Amino acid sequence: MGSITVDVWLYGALARYGETLRFLGQHAEALALLERAVALNDSDFWALGSLGATYSALERQRSALLTFDRALALSPQYVWAWAWKGVVLRQARRYAEAVQALERALDGVRASVEKLHSKGRLTDAQRDAGLTGITPAGDLRALRDADLVVEAVSEDAALKRDIFAQLDALTAPHAILASNTSSISITAIAAATARPAKVIGMHFMNPVPLMQ
Repeated sequence: MGSITVDVWLYGALARYGETLRFLGQHAEALALLERAVALNDSDFWALGSLGATYSALERQRSALLTFDRALALSPQYVWAWAWKGVVLRQARRYAEAVQALERALDGVRASVEKLHSKGRLTDAQRDAGLTGITPAGDLRALRDADLVVEAVSEDAALKRDIFAQLDALTAPHAILASNTSSISITAIAAATARPAKVIGMHFMNPVPLMQ
């Protein structure tokens, strides 16, 4: 019994520390810890999702996709993993599969919205407006006419800067570009654009639908 308790604590420490290092952009160090954590407990979809994102940051896309698939086999409604898998597939130019992954992410969103509706937290009108307001896309060019763009990819500074540079080139000069980051400098992200005064932080705490 004692050894099981120690393993649980060790697993938790490795997973959390690895996730923290991933947030800080120290991906090689994060990978070593997260792989050890998953070796101790391969039934935690959250740790597998974090490991998949770390593989992606290190450009090990095949490992990333395989790991996301393991996470999604454990939790088919893991919206973040479906969305991140879509990003990896898009980077690999597997656009049709990317859109399919985004559709699966939307299935998770729909299930969450329907659950809130069934509990009386949302009216019929609020549910319908929320669901019809989402359109999946496999290309950033779909955001060309947006007045406000909110980025919510993994906490990978290089990835965020790359996305903001692309958004800066695609969107109108008046568009506000927001990041959902909880740990990366907005100033550093804004430096990738020609409009730093229009780059803002807009962090949503988790779980978003339940926050007041």
